[in-house]
Amino acid sequence: MTSNGTEICLTLKPNRAGQGCTTLEQLCVPPNGMAPGSCLTAMFDTTLDCCTTSRTGTNVASPGTPPPSPSPPISSCDMCIDLTIDPARVFPPYQFDSFTCEVVQTSISYDINEKAASMGLMLAQNFSVDASKCSSDKIIVCGKFASESDAAQLEEWTRIQAEQFWLYSFASACTPVMYGYSFRITTDKCMDVVKSRTCSLVQSDFPFCGCQRKRYSTPFYVSPSASSEQGRTSDTTLYCFTLGVLPNEFALLPGRCNSSSKVAKVEIWANEDRRGKLRGFRLSTPDGKTRWLSPSWGDKGSNTAKVSGLTWNRATANGAEICMELKNDITLQEFCVSNVW
Repeated sequence: MTSNGTEICLTLKPNRAGQGCTTLEQLCVPPNGMAPGSCLTAMFDTTLDCCTTSRTGTNVASPGTPPPSPSPPISSCDMCIDLTIDPARVFPPYQFDSFTCEVVQTSISYDINEKAASMGLMLAQNFSVDASKCSSDKIIVCGKFASESDAAQLEEWTRIQAEQFWLYSFASACTPVMYGYSFRITTDKCMDVVKSRTCSLVQSDFPFCGCQRKRYSTPFYVSPSASSEQGRTSDTTLYCFTLGVLPNEFALLPGRCNSSSKVAKVEIWANEDRRGKLRGFRLSTPDGKTRWLSPSWGDKGSNTAKVSGLTWNRATANGAEICMELKNDITLQEFCVSNVW
């Protein structure tokens, strides 16, 4: 043979008896260090003096070699953010309502969705408002990150957002109804976030006399939130507070006040410089009786508005209502000092 590039082919098949080599693995003895199916060949010239050797074999993988395993798919990460009221034996109880839940869910979901988009992160499912995830003591907001690594990129931002904004999304400042409660934000997975806020009861020197000021020192209490309605004239508004008797399951503090049986008077810590804005008091009792009283104030500098001469027993006080009639050009927060009454 004198042609460069000449190809020599071997056809391997069994003989008539069904015996013989059918693969290069069976035919060739592989050189040292070579894989099965590798053959050592020698080419001779016509004088038989030259016998250059070469290693050759098939490029076809053996039937028993499995294909490489594919890389595992990147898994998404479902995550929920919980805002909970820590259990507390406080009366009256504080609970989330549907409006508060919607406000919180809207704030959290909007912030996360916008932040993810600004960082070029694709969410497998946006965080969203869902009324079915609202309850009296817990608000839940859920979404899905494309991967755990995407979620990790937002972890520190989420901690800051929860501590500085989301815990205040339903109330920028603690209101009387929230005193004694703690609120906590946590994540269930994808990232580790735990932040909390506590609304401590505000201590003050009001009322300015020698009396027990602590909660549960007397069986009587005033509702921590006020309702409002139209006053006697179009330029006034009534702000109403309900009185009640503490349920038996809440133990009273030791002292002479825990046996009180009557409410003699009610004092309101008010800005006496605005005394002209107070037009009067409306008193309503559970038996349906209503009467009006003219404004009464304590000594100058005491900032104390008074409702005196009540002598209400427990049955009369439980469910009674005291309403302040204020001019429309002042709010209750502007009239009361530190939201205390």
